[in-house]
Amino acid sequence: MTFHWKKQFEVGRQEIDLQHHYFVELINRIETTLSTTDDPDRRQRLMMELYKYAEFHFLSEENIALSLNLPNVVQHHELHKELLEQIEHHIADVMAGLMSADAMINFLMEWFAGHTIHEDKRLFSQSSMTHAHPPT
Repeated sequence: MTFHWKKQFEVGRQEIDLQHHYFVELINRIETTLSTTDDPDRRQRLMMELYKYAEFHFLSEENIALSLNLPNVVQHHELHKELLEQIEHHIADVMAGLMSADAMINFLMEWFAGHTIHEDKRLFSQSSMTHAHPPT
């Protein structure tokens, strides 16, 4: 089941949209790898890439939001912390054989789509409001 990029994932900031594109590609690579190999080292390395990329992306996104003086960055950071904990637990479950590849992919797709469409778009939609000039 290939996860396809949708226009609705765009938040309107090129650097974030590029990172989100990579996330979609990474989810697809994880799906392919988990369904085609049982090699624990390969699976572990890919799960580590997922975790580290999520960690990098969240920090980058928060730094961009801070540079734009957006409100609610602290609350967004808390969501990111919770998501990293969920990812970490799901990775452990996949590696221990307690979570199927399909369940992991479903989690990643639902998490990515939901967080991007609802949380990221809400946060970054405020950048146009904070940078709008009052009518003259």
